[in-house]
Amino acid sequence: MDIYDKEIEIIKALQSIDMKEVLLLPENDTSAEQIYLSVLQKWEKWTNSSGKSDPPPDFFCDELGLMMDVMRIDDHGHIGRNGKSIINPTLQRESEVMRELREKGVFEIFPNAKPYSIVDTKLPTDEDHNYNFYRDNFNRVVGSHIRKIPNYKANHPGLKTIFLVFDEASPYFERLGTHTVRRVGDVESGRPHLWFEDDAFVSLIKDSDIEYLIWFTPYKYCDMFDAGCGRIKFPKVTVINTKSINAPFIQYKTSNMVSTEL
Repeated sequence: MDIYDKEIEIIKALQSIDMKEVLLLPENDTSAEQIYLSVLQKWEKWTNSSGKSDPPPDFFCDELGLMMDVMRIDDHGHIGRNGKSIINPTLQRESEVMRELREKGVFEIFPNAKPYSIVDTKLPTDEDHNYNFYRDNFNRVVGSHIRKIPNYKANHPGLKTIFLVFDEASPYFERLGTHTVRRVGDVESGRPHLWFEDDAFVSLIKDSDIEYLIWFTPYKYCDMFDAGCGRIKFPKVTVINTKSINAPFIQYKTSNMVSTEL
């Protein structure tokens, strides 16, 4: 079991992020800021309803008029050849590693350790993770939770709906020029992937019953430079007021999208 299989651990990780690493959309949106601060500064008011026998969504706060569902996505999971089952080699390998550690008694020796692993699937980069997996995984997971919103509203009428997406994907960029074999240390030209402005992602939430989306992306770090601005730094958290963001969003060329992670 991975530590982040528990929704409350994702909340704890989110609460460790400095406000300077948070992007509000629209910029300076006070309602989006208050939504985020409710999780950071008023968490004692929330009720944890993430147990298997609890009615959804995962957390709610009657006093603040909010409810929140938590979900994980990455750029590894994808539909198998049978067109039905989800294949995720990374999670499969993580499960194997955790099982091996339990069998060796590691967690008995260190009972307070929080289980978390980084594994190597040994797959070629594009088979291990890619933009198509990422886009489709986001739309599949978030879409399945969107379809459950009527149930959330029936359980908690009148509360605003927040989605917290724990996004474990690597950074991506849209490369320029021809496709070549990439090696560690190579420098390439292109534009960074701004996931929060990507039409292939944002159009799903824009037209949904989600009112606020907290997009937690702790692993999107890489060395990207703009000729006029220097190093590009991605936000760790993006808080989106879904009813106040406006198109046009960015249309990326799928065939040119590559991960910065080899």
